[in-house]
Amino acid sequence: MYSLRIQFRQGIERYDGYGMAGLTYRAAGTISSNRIYDLFGLEQLITLRTDQTHKALAINYSFGLPLKNNFAEYVYYDGLFLPHEIDRILNFWDDDKTIKAELTGDKVHVDELRKSSVMWIDDAPENRWLYQKLASLAVACNNERYWFDLLGFHEELQLARYSEGDFFDWHLDFGKGGISARKLSMTIQLSDPDEYEGGDLQFMINQNIVTAPRKKGTIIIFPSFIIHRVTQITRGTRQSIVGWVTGPPFR
Repeated sequence: MYSLRIQFRQGIERYDGYGMAGLTYRAAGTISSNRIYDLFGLEQLITLRTDQTHKALAINYSFGLPLKNNFAEYVYYDGLFLPHEIDRILNFWDDDKTIKAELTGDKVHVDELRKSSVMWIDDAPENRWLYQKLASLAVACNNERYWFDLLGFHEELQLARYSEGDFFDWHLDFGKGGISARKLSMTIQLSDPDEYEGGDLQFMINQNIVTAPRKKGTIIIFPSFIIHRVTQITRGTRQSIVGWVTGPPFR
């Protein structure tokens, strides 16, 4: 069973249906009036109409290509990782392999913009289960929401640790150079919310700052061109996995 949560300008509505593998599924986005939104689950199609006219979406001049009006600024999932699997991921941390976090794409340290420690999780046979789980979820999310052309994880997964005073100011995961291939970003919350204060993953959606769920084990997926930040940690430690799914240039 999944729960689909849609943020309206006028309020919240909630829709339930069958989803994949027992995952809790939620999508957040802004819905305009007088448009039709088709929300595709794996076992059933839910059609949500924000008006009562039930008219088809009009196109002024069609290119003959299919439309998919499912875009969400971010989507989050619960239940993919069991507690012992999260503990297994946390045990990956190795102080001898950690580095100071760099700015995305620039390979430089700018403490005014980003401060945290990271290490990389390679695609070794003993880590393949983690890559496979996240890859399967990324493909399913993309098929439901974005229809991006995806190729895979071209960069290793990153295990991040934010300690007191650490943060990552507003930024994009997408940009010039090698990171221009990034299509979807993924974040997995590995710490209990009561273990730290601050450290919120937030998105700038139009003029609104939206905070992502903090529940341990939550996976947040969003297009890499969405601006976001991690607020400063004021107490404790927050750990997470970050990954980027890449593909050919947007077209």
